[in-house]
Amino acid sequence: MPTEISDWNDLDNVRTDLTEDYFLSDDLNSASDGYSTHASATANGGSGWEPLSTFTGTLNGNGHDIEDYVIDRPEETEVGLFGTIGAGGFIENVTLNNVDVTGDFATSPIGRLESGAEIQDVHVQGGDVTGTNNNTGGFVSDGAGDVSDCSADVTVTSSAAGVGGFVGQPFDGATITNCHAHGNVTQTGSAVRSAGFAGQGDGLNVLIQECSATGAVDSNGGRAAGFIGELRGGATVSECYSTGNVLNTGSRAGGLIAYLREDASVNNSYATGETDSTSSSTGGIVGDMELGTVEKCYSTVVIVTDGQGLVGGSTVDSVVNNSFWDTEASQSGTSAEGTGKTTEEMQDIETYTNVSETSGLDEAWDMVRLSNFTGVETWTIDQETGQ
Repeated sequence: MPTEISDWNDLDNVRTDLTEDYFLSDDLNSASDGYSTHASATANGGSGWEPLSTFTGTLNGNGHDIEDYVIDRPEETEVGLFGTIGAGGFIENVTLNNVDVTGDFATSPIGRLESGAEIQDVHVQGGDVTGTNNNTGGFVSDGAGDVSDCSADVTVTSSAAGVGGFVGQPFDGATITNCHAHGNVTQTGSAVRSAGFAGQGDGLNVLIQECSATGAVDSNGGRAAGFIGELRGGATVSECYSTGNVLNTGSRAGGLIAYLREDASVNNSYATGETDSTSSSTGGIVGDMELGTVEKCYSTVVIVTDGQGLVGGSTVDSVVNNSFWDTEASQSGTSAEGTGKTTEEMQDIETYTNVSETSGLDEAWDMVRLSNFTGVETWTIDQETGQ
């Protein structure tokens, strides 16, 4: 039988058996028993909550909340509620509210995720996450497990590399599905790779699909983007989008991805918002490419200072197919790759389906035509085919 957790004393006691099955029977917050001792700003000598690591058991939140916990460990690594969730670990059906987390390498509200670990239907709502070293995320810090049907809406700040509104860096083997990041991301140092969703995706079996980022990104270091700062090593982004504004004073910036390289690919995705960068390697979808692939993507991103409509910089040994940008909305009539269209053409379903009449279209997108009660007709990507 699973073990009940009804207060902070029970949650802290999990560290005595990190392999057990647990369930929440009540919300945990600042009014719950044991909060001052275990999870407040004064707990553990002012360091706050002590991460549970490595957790390989299960936790079913039963729809309850874990709120108000503070972690202030700027010189410690693997910082989060669980620190690290190992193979076999499974967290589900819980919301983390009003979190305040500070740590060194691998910092996030939840923790790292090793291969074979899984998180499902977990949400982080409100608070601040600050990392003083690499891999800081608004949900998890990094790792290679499976995450699905989750979201994060926190402010994320780091002076180091790999900072994302959802995850700092997913590694080889990570799969992230139907997850969404809404918080703003700030990269205060000179390090690279910051974005609304993930700082970097790296590895042949990394798959990020049906995900989004809506927060603003402000970076001093470069490789800054609305969705992913750098995608490499065969990683794939599919059916994703970003809408947040990007401000970048370093090299490479993208409305969706700043740097696409090493056989990484993006398909059936789009970006809106504004990208303001001093780098010429700035693009609505991709800032710079090297051995990358873009397929069936579009951008309406406004290019504020420098850059180009769809792809900004070099496209060494790369492929861009069936992808478009709005030449009017973007304020850019040029791109290293892709095909520019007027706003009217971008809003015409024929642009994406009529191969014989559309310049730049070799294969039709699979679209679904919709109408609402006002009589306004719209269309969307066919979810059954993923195109």
